Amino acid sequence: MDVATGLGEIRAPLKGLRNQHNSERLRRATESLDPLSSSSLSTALAASRIAAWKQLEELQRRLDEIDNMLSDGKFVDEHGEVCRGQELLHSLLDECSTLVFEVGDDLEAEDI
Repeated sequence: MDVATGLGEIRAPLKGLRNQHNSERLRRATESLDPLSSSSLSTALAASRIAAWKQLEELQRRLDEIDNMLSDGKFVDEHGEVCRGQELLHSLLDECSTLVFEVGDDLEAEDI
């Protein structure tokens, strides 16, 4: 697996989850003014949160796979060669890890 591609494939859905979660908060705040739509909205939001948790778990698993590619703090390919762009790769890994943490915290706060 190409580390940069893998991290890019994880980063985009994480940002999407974060944006979706923020949109749901706004939608819930405005639609909660209508008591008739309140129960259907709650059901839809619960289903959406379950799907978001599942997606987040899958992205975390993929991120862990990439993290396990580190050898002595460096990314290496399947042939043991050090990948180019280590600084960028570490930056992307850190950003993705932060996004996983933030989205997880947001989803957890909504479950309380």
